Amino acid sequence: VIATDAGREGELIFREIIEFTGTDKPIRRLWLQSMTPESIREGFAHLDPGSKYEGLAAAAWCRSEADWLVGMNATRAVTKRLQTRKTVGVWSAGRVQTPTLAILVDHEMRILEFEPRPYWQITATFQSSDHTYQSTLFDPNWKGNQETGEKDDRILDQARAEKILASLQGK
Repeated sequence: VIATDAGREGELIFREIIEFTGTDKPIRRLWLQSMTPESIREGFAHLDPGSKYEGLAAAAWCRSEADWLVGMNATRAVTKRLQTRKTVGVWSAGRVQTPTLAILVDHEMRILEFEPRPYWQITATFQSSDHTYQSTLFDPNWKGNQETGEKDDRILDQARAEKILASLQGK
C-alpha cells in the first residue's frame, strides 16, 4: 500500500523503494485529502489500484531527473560564468539543490558551533518478581530548550543532581 504523501514526491519515493527492492507484489494507493480518523478509515476502505497513478509516478520521475540535470548543468554554467582567476569554488544553482544545500550548511554550522556542556542523569535499577530493569529519572513538567542540549532526563546543575540523588537514597 502506497501511503506516502499524496503527490509527485510521495509517489516517487514509494516507486523508488519498490524498484530498489525488486518486489512484484500488487500495489494499492491510499490517497488522503484529510488526516481525520474517519478520512483515514474511508481511504483504507477504498484503496485505488497502483496502476491508476502510473502517470503521476512518471511525472514525478521526469521532474526528479529534470531537477538533477538542470541543477547539475546550471551549477556548472553559473560557476564557469562567475568564476575568475582569483576565485575558487562552485556556485550552486537548481530548484532543489540550492535550498537543500542551505539546509545542510545551516545544520553543519549548528554542529560546528556546538559547545559541550556537562550534565547528570539519575538512573536506578528496579527488581520485579521475574525481571530486573533500569530506568532514568525524568522531569514530566520539563519545559526547557533541546537546542541547548537540555532534555527532560538531563540535569545541568551538579549540585541539584546530587541533592535529588541524596533524597532518593534508600528508597
